[in-house]
Amino acid sequence: MANFKRVPHELGFVEFILLNALALETMSIEWKEGVQIDKELLHVLVKMMQFKRASSEAIVLFSGLP
Repeated sequence: MANFKRVPHELGFVEFILLNALALETMSIEWKEGVQIDKELLHVLVKMMQFKRASSEAIVLFSGLP
């Protein structure tokens, strides 16, 4: 997933994929260019890492953070 902006519908999509993709091994999320690390971003990262997963093998990789 590229150009991630952390808006609610994007978070919902990530959660849906993780909950339903039984064979998922890796989900890659590339943050929108220029994203700043702040408390809100850290909250979003923690929230996404806590999403339940249908695949016990699924990992989430983040890129594009400063």
